[in-house]
Amino acid sequence: MPGWRSTDRATARLTIAHLAIAHLAIERDGDRVTLAFSGRLNAAGAGALWRPAIRAATSARGHGLRFDLAAVEAFDMVGAVLLLEAERAHGPPIELIGADPHVTDVLELARTAAAEAVHVF
Repeated sequence: MPGWRSTDRATARLTIAHLAIAHLAIERDGDRVTLAFSGRLNAAGAGALWRPAIRAATSARGHGLRFDLAAVEAFDMVGAVLLLEAERAHGPPIELIGADPHVTDVLELARTAAAEAVHVF
């Protein structure tokens, strides 16, 4: 039945499209809050985490804040800006764990660009 197969493929695509591609777990351990990111922290996935990440970082003021990036599969400038905005909402310093060299490089580029943009205005 040709119609059955095309419907089956459409259903599979719909199911896959509704899966979250980025996740945020918020863990409290004594005087520290960990934002554990996983999945795609890039243009495709970071937007869904924006409000919860900023809200959690703001709520963690007065406590240590850690970003756990060990389970991040993809990272770009959008993910870097999300982390910088969460850091700004909390106030530095933050602790970064589990980040691979690509992530730290992109994050440093974003941090440098943000600092230079402040001096332009």
